[in-house]
Formats: sequence, structure tokens, C-alpha cells
Amino acid sequence: MIELLRANGYEVTLQARGSVLIKPPPPPEWVPELKQNKPKIIEALQAESRVLKPPVKGFGFLDQTPFTESMIKNGLRKWKQPFDECDLNQIETGELGTDKAIQYLYWWANSDRERYSELKQGEKPIQLKPVQCGSCSYYIRTDGHPHLGHCSKGEREDIAGLWDSTLRKCKQHRKLSPIPNIK
Repeated sequence: MIELLRANGYEVTLQARGSVLIKPPPPPEWVPELKQNKPKIIEALQAESRVLKPPVKGFGFLDQTPFTESMIKNGLRKWKQPFDECDLNQIETGELGTDKAIQYLYWWANSDRERYSELKQGEKPIQLKPVQCGSCSYYIRTDGHPHLGHCSKGEREDIAGLWDSTLRKCKQHRKLSPIPNIK
């Protein structure tokens, strides 16, 4: 099934939570057969990923989970959970595959919600200050309108675009350089 999709120009990937992503979306008449074969597709994609991906060293696999390296280290220090030193050693050497480690993290987060919440609360999110879109070097004004524009970095915006006075908390914001005085 995967080969047929790829031969027809579709990209088929396995998502972190066990769902299958097909780009572009397949025609509606294929959907019933795809649903019926979903377990086989997932199994084939998992086998493919084990063959194609080299083992991830250290904490590289965490980008496929809601965990961060500091959460793992804090849990190890406090309770030796979700992993202890032996587990981390087995992940590093490849004895414990990253797929199993990821599955275990999801299981642990659901089975020990109190400790998981405590680990998450220990994470300090970056506090972004509200900025005006019009003061950003990535803001591009729309032709024919004095106050509308778009973000060249692809930040989310309304259909018409962004007002230059729109206030938002933006990771991409880069202050406009002052225009030099030309004489």
C-alpha cells in the first residue's frame, strides 16, 4: 500500500502519536481501503523507520515527545523516574530502542500524572512581550492599503492579513533597523 501511494506521488509518514500522515490528501475513494489497511501501513512505516534511522544518541528522541531533557534530568534526580541511569544507558547503547523509550514516556505520563505535572510545572516557558507587527522587519505591507500587511516568516494571521498596529506575542519579531538620514 505504501509503495502504491509513493509511486503515485504521495508522501507517507508516521507521526509521533502513531497516526499516519499522507500528503497531499488522497482521493476520497481511497480512504476506506486506507482505513482498512492502517495497521499494516503503521507496521510497515515503523519497520522502515527502524531500518532507515540510525540510533539517536542522548536525548535526541525527546523531540517526538512532550518531554524535555531538563524534565528527564529532574525526574531522574527526584525519583529516578521516568528513567533511571540504567534505562538511559540502555537507550544510549541501543539496547532499549527509541521507539520503546517513546512509548514508555507516553505510558508514564498517563499513569503517573501527578509527577508528570510536577515535571511540566518545572519548565519555565519563555515569556514573550507583546509587540506591534508594523515594528517588525518581517512585516510586509500589502500594496494599496496603508495599514495591512503579512508576516514573511509565516506567523498565523487573519485572511486579510495583519494590521500594522496588531499586538501579539511573537517569537519571530525582529525590530526594524532605523532608516539612516540621507542628505
